[in-house]
Amino acid sequence: MDLVGSAKLRRNTMVTPEELCEIEEIKEVRYLYTHYYDGQRVEELADLFTEDAVC
Repeated sequence: MDLVGSAKLRRNTMVTPEELCEIEEIKEVRYLYTHYYDGQRVEELADLFTEDAVC
């Protein structure tokens, strides 16, 4: 699923419950990233990334 594209859904497009859950999970990660970054909580920030993340 293209989650970037799902943010641009038209009004009459049906979204599955699974897609809604994925969108909400992404919102949560974005919130946590901003919260940890602003609070300079480096360890928690690093935990948001996968082991194979490239920075």
